[in-house]
Amino acid sequence: MLDSTYQTTTLSNGLVVGSAYLPNALSVAAGIWCRAGSRHERAAENGVAHFVEHMVFKGTKRRSARRISMDIEGVGGELNAFTAEDHTCYHVWLPARWFARGMRVLSDMYCNAELKERAFENEREVIFEEIEMYRENPGQHLEDLLSRALWRKHALARPITGTEKTLTAMTPEVLSKWIAERHVGANTLVAVAGPVPHNEVVAQIEALLGQLPVGRRATAKKVKSLDATWGEDAWQTEQRDLAQLHAGLAFRGPSRSDEKRFAFKLLNVVLGETMGSRLFQALRERRAACYHVQSGVEVFGDAGVLDIYTGLDRSKAEGALDLLFGELKKLRSGVVSAAELKDAREYVLGSQQLWFESVSNQMSWVGESLLAGRNIADPVESQERVKQVTAAEIRSLARELFQNSRLGGAAVGSDLEAIDVSALLK
Repeated sequence: MLDSTYQTTTLSNGLVVGSAYLPNALSVAAGIWCRAGSRHERAAENGVAHFVEHMVFKGTKRRSARRISMDIEGVGGELNAFTAEDHTCYHVWLPARWFARGMRVLSDMYCNAELKERAFENEREVIFEEIEMYRENPGQHLEDLLSRALWRKHALARPITGTEKTLTAMTPEVLSKWIAERHVGANTLVAVAGPVPHNEVVAQIEALLGQLPVGRRATAKKVKSLDATWGEDAWQTEQRDLAQLHAGLAFRGPSRSDEKRFAFKLLNVVLGETMGSRLFQALRERRAACYHVQSGVEVFGDAGVLDIYTGLDRSKAEGALDLLFGELKKLRSGVVSAAELKDAREYVLGSQQLWFESVSNQMSWVGESLLAGRNIADPVESQERVKQVTAAEIRSLARELFQNSRLGGAAVGSDLEAIDVSALLK
C-alpha cells in the first residue's frame, strides 16, 4: 500500500479540497466531484446530469474538443468522467509534473462548457445509441429493470442515461440551468492523489475554482420515505425469445456512512462476490445450474443496495432460483463459520491493499470520503474495522436485509409468468 497523508481544506466559497499526499508516486490523479447525479433530477429532465457529463468534453471558449483531449493525452495522461445516482465526477490521471495542466483542463470543462447547438444535437444522437446498446444487452438492461423494481417511484428508479422521451425534450437551456445550479462551490469537491503537497493542491484549486459562486447544496428525496411493501412493481420483467433467463435480485442496505457498511461488505463476500462464495459454489460448482452468478454492493448517501445477478438455462431456472433463495435463508438463520469469516476478511483486506496501490483509486477514496461528509478515512483504520466484524453482525444484517419488504427483482427472457418470487423468502 502506498504511504499517504490525507488532508482537507474548505475554501471560502464552500468548495472542499481533499488530497492524498503520495510522495513516492510518479503520477497524479485529480477529480472534480459534483454532488449531483440522476437522483437530483426532476422527472421531466431525467438524463440531464449524464448529458452534461458528455457535453463538457465538446469544447469551451478556450479549448476545442480536440484540444481538451490532446492537452491530456498528449502528455500520456487519461481523461474521463462518469455519472452516478448521487454524484458526477470529471477526472484525470497523468504524470505528476503535468498536475497544473490537468487541473486547468478539468476546471475549464467544469466551468466553461459552451453547449453549442450542433454539438448538442450530435451528442444527443450518441446518447440515443448508448441507450440502445444497453437495451440490446439483456444483462445490462436487467440493471435498469432491477433499479425500477427496487426503488419503485423514487428517483433512484430512473435510468442514469435518461429515456428517449426525456432526451427528445431536452434543450441546451436545460443543461445550462443544471450547470448554473449544480457547478457551484457548495456542491463541489476536488480530490487529488499524488506527490503534490496539500498546500500546493489548495493553491491550484483556489486559483482555478475559488471564484465559483457559493450556490446551494443539491438535495434529493430520501430513501427512508419510500413505501417498502411488496407489490407487483417489485418484480419487473421483459419477455424476450432468449435461450437463457437473465435474473436479478436487489435488497436495500446501509449507506456509505453507516457503520454497518463493513459488515455489508463481508456479507456480500460470503454470499456471492467470489468463486469461493456460497452462491457460486451452490449454483455452479455443485449443481451446474448456471455459468455465472455473482453479487455486489453499492452505497449512496442515505442507502445502499446488494444485488445478485445470474444467467440461467430456462429449463433450470425455477430450481436455481429456489437454491439461490435457500442460500439467503441460510445466511438469515445460520451462522457464518470462523473459517468462512476469516477467508472473507482476508479477501477484503488483501483486495483493498492491492486497490490502494493505484493513484487513481486513492483519488476515488478521497472523493468517496468527502461525499460521505466525513474526514478522509485512513485505510488502515478502515481495515481495522473490517477485522472487528463478527459473524453475529453478519447474521443480524442478513436478517435485516433479506426480506420481501426490502426486495426488488427482475428478469429478462421467455415464459416469465411461470416464475413466482414473492413466496420464496417466506
